[in-house]
Amino acid sequence: MMHHHLETVQHPLMILFPLKPGTRGAFIEFLTKDFNPVADALDEHGLTHFLSVIPLPKQALILAEFDGEAGEYIAHLNEALGAVFIQPMIEQFVEGATSLDEMVSKYSVPPMLFYAAYPEITVEQIWAEFGAPADEDTIQNTYNVILPMRAGVTPEQVQAVLTQLMTDGVEAIARVEATHFLRVVLFDNMTKLGIFSVYDGDPEAYDLELAEKMGDAFFDPLLKNFVDKANFLPVAKHAEDFADYMTTHHAVTYFFYSASPSIGVEDILWSLGDEEEEEA
Repeated sequence: MMHHHLETVQHPLMILFPLKPGTRGAFIEFLTKDFNPVADALDEHGLTHFLSVIPLPKQALILAEFDGEAGEYIAHLNEALGAVFIQPMIEQFVEGATSLDEMVSKYSVPPMLFYAAYPEITVEQIWAEFGAPADEDTIQNTYNVILPMRAGVTPEQVQAVLTQLMTDGVEAIARVEATHFLRVVLFDNMTKLGIFSVYDGDPEAYDLELAEKMGDAFFDPLLKNFVDKANFLPVAKHAEDFADYMTTHHAVTYFFYSASPSIGVEDILWSLGDEEEEEA
């Protein structure tokens, strides 16, 4: 069953912004305090599937997957999170911007590839089927791998690999049934390659499944064409080395929101996927 080809109601947002000098430690403390009001505000509006914040050495990432149009979603974030999260964050930690609109304008990074396992299913539909999110242990994790790009890669080379990934690569992603969302992003003037996903289950098992099911069609072309010192190709035959390498380049999520923290991809597709595909 393929899901990526259907008309999507979901879209990704990525904001990569510079931190004010010397504030990374304080920013991590800010992100790890009690943020129940943030989750409650996102729950109330019902547009955000996932939202995570990832501090890097001198920058930070905000990643979101949401329903609807980008402009409406930014307005929703301002309304829902302005007082409890966005404005305090901007005032204390964001360099070069004084509003979320300015952050989006200056620091948004589009993905070169975006995959959603259930692109036609909204947060509201998931809640209608399974109930509103409860205070339960999440079964979900975030995968944030940032790799150094090989020097001298050209836009033409990127486009050639992207064309390949849009067919074979997307089909490979769909074979890893634990993946809710996955995006591939080039940033920092094409010096970094980011692979970000939200998935169900155990990190070690997920790494090995990525190697087994996505190695040939997805990771092999990415690593071969863009990354130095990837001495474990083909990935499928060197799964442990691949997993170790990816783990050393993993960035920690310090804030993570999920609209459906205890609901797996298979549950969503089993309950809603066939119905939506029939309507499509």
